[in-house]
Amino acid sequence: MKKILIIESSPSLLTLLTEILEHIYEIYIATTENKVFKVLESERPDLILLDTLLNDTDGYASLATVRMVHEYSQIPIILITSLSQSDNLKKKGFELGAVDYIYKPIDTEELKRRVNLHIELNTHKHALELIIQSRTRELEQTKKALLYSMAHLAETRDHPTGEHLSRIEHYTRLLATEVSRLFPESLQKEQIEIIAQSAVLHDIGKISTPDHILLKSSPLTIEETQIIQKHPLIGADSIRKTIMLLGENPLLSVAAEIAESHHERYDGSGYPYGLVGEEIPLSARIVSLADVYDALTSERPYKKAYSHEKALSIILHGDFRTKPEHFCPIVLQAFISVSKNLKDFMQTP
Repeated sequence: MKKILIIESSPSLLTLLTEILEHIYEIYIATTENKVFKVLESERPDLILLDTLLNDTDGYASLATVRMVHEYSQIPIILITSLSQSDNLKKKGFELGAVDYIYKPIDTEELKRRVNLHIELNTHKHALELIIQSRTRELEQTKKALLYSMAHLAETRDHPTGEHLSRIEHYTRLLATEVSRLFPESLQKEQIEIIAQSAVLHDIGKISTPDHILLKSSPLTIEETQIIQKHPLIGADSIRKTIMLLGENPLLSVAAEIAESHHERYDGSGYPYGLVGEEIPLSARIVSLADVYDALTSERPYKKAYSHEKALSIILHGDFRTKPEHFCPIVLQAFISVSKNLKDFMQTP
């Protein structure tokens, strides 16, 4: 049975409304604003009938107060008022969130029809919202599956198990979360998941790199190095062409900037453009460090996997190819802060 909360301070009108509706709905009563919230805390009515003339407060003020509480903001509220009410007050009621008016003296059949109408409308609205939420979740899952499918095309050539993708996403999420915690002015929390999921496409451009270069165990020649260093531009271009086909998408937009700039270095010694410092998108600065850490702790055609401790030492102190000045200072600080979490995940079977 649907529930109705009647907010009314007139005993006679309260009795009338209850007698009309109690055989159809479960009725709850509040005679003051304080009692309204006591009822709302224990029951969730499907509709509220609110008199604009209450003993302890203006009914419009009560309407505004209820609407300010997010969890009650979608309950339909019908105002009860007199026919003599001014047009300005009627307009005010709708602006505050009322869905309809019932006028005194109460017409029994009109009351029943209007209450039933708005309860049905709200029921259909809620059902539609659930459908939309379900479809939205399905769409998000499809988007993520698409990202992984695209990334997998490139990654399985030099990372046959595909575990590299899940590690990069996890390392990126850890680093981004810590950057947001330490430097909230630099990265908002809602951006963390977008960056983490987009990170899996960082090397999509490698799909154009020949196997004899990608899987080479000896040092690359100058020409081979020039070829492999084109993959950020190829990857970003591929993702942006996808955006042109599918329309603007936050995940793909961030994925494009990560693909293009994750080999840039904070000191300007990276590629493809030699960007310096904050010229490099923060998303790419985060993925850059996540990618280097994964490269150091993973087996590659040209090297064995290093321990977490050795990888940490190389990133913080440098070696013949990696230097701490390659990394953004705030990302490096976040890396130090979560290094134990990185190690724990790396060692998970």
